[in-house]
Amino acid sequence: MSVRPIKIAVMALGGQGGGVLADWIVKAGERSGFIAQTTSVPGVAQRTGATIYYVELFPKLEAESNHAAPILALMPAPSDVDIVIAAEMMEAGRALARGFVSKETTLIASTHRTYAIGEKVALGDGRQDAEIVRKDVDDKAGRAIWFDMEKAAEESGAVISAVLLGALSGSGAAPVSREIFEEEIRKSGRAVEKNIVAFSLGFERAKAGAPLESGEPHRDRHESAAAAVAPLVQRLSEVPESVRKFAKPGLKRVVDFQDARYGALYLDRLLAVLDVDRKNGGEANDFTLTVNVAKYLALAMAYDDVIRVADMKTRAERFDAIRNEVRAGDAQIVRVVEFMHPRVEEAADLAPPAIARWMLNSSSARRLFGAMLGKGGASRQPIFRDSFC
Repeated sequence: MSVRPIKIAVMALGGQGGGVLADWIVKAGERSGFIAQTTSVPGVAQRTGATIYYVELFPKLEAESNHAAPILALMPAPSDVDIVIAAEMMEAGRALARGFVSKETTLIASTHRTYAIGEKVALGDGRQDAEIVRKDVDDKAGRAIWFDMEKAAEESGAVISAVLLGALSGSGAAPVSREIFEEEIRKSGRAVEKNIVAFSLGFERAKAGAPLESGEPHRDRHESAAAAVAPLVQRLSEVPESVRKFAKPGLKRVVDFQDARYGALYLDRLLAVLDVDRKNGGEANDFTLTVNVAKYLALAMAYDDVIRVADMKTRAERFDAIRNEVRAGDAQIVRVVEFMHPRVEEAADLAPPAIARWMLNSSSARRLFGAMLGKGGASRQPIFRDSFC
């Protein structure tokens, strides 16, 4: 029987270290007696660039005995991939859609989600059902190892690529020893101690079969209503479930935009529509009218003007999230620069209503403020805010 290469496809998003992971696999494979080849095909996704990194490992001794260099592929082929490593749940789904997952495949995938823009901007819950993806992948893969690798990376202060490498080693699917993988991490010289900890977490979880995490279900941080909001939540519990599914995030949005009194106004308007809907047989179509009003009313009442955006950008939790994202140490200073290219409309957002209407409706006012603010050309100097966190 002829010897075939070991074929590994890595599916990752921008910033997850997919290229570093592929390099580690290649260098560890070469040290383990393989001829290694790696290629990458960058893509464009709605979450950051989604890239396929492809590695083939061929035994060097076999090539020498045949007195010929192996011919290795530049891209993974459907139904011909031994190991698929997916750095996010939907990346596993992307591998399945491309045909890379078969009964000959060991799949190593993180269960966390990075939502696409289309999922985020949907007027309601636009998230894709990840469990459907997982079930389909489990049905097609010969073996699947799942756990929240992003969480493991956060616990160790490393990037997810180190956890993925540990899971690959712990799975036993790659003929490379743990020691060689760890040596390559050390030789890289980058965040070595954190990456070794992350590697160990991935290794142990994969070796143990990686059962899904158990424990308390995720709870929204706003789930415990403050005293002022509690009566609104109680009123919300009295509406049909189909309406409540959209009205609850709508209520949170308008309360956050202003206050509990503003939230009460939102519910007053919504419940008035619900009464009309009930009188006109809305129950027969699951109150479609009220559901749509719940979505669009919240968007209309919580308009993201300049002041609103500035409020959201200057919140302490945002700066905490930025520090966590760049993994800044306690003694490190993170500089954040906010750019803005204002138009007449943004300037009008800051003005009293009467002046704003004049700015928008007067052609002379538009010319005046357009000259002051510029017209969005590339040469215009942006207004920016410089801050530290």
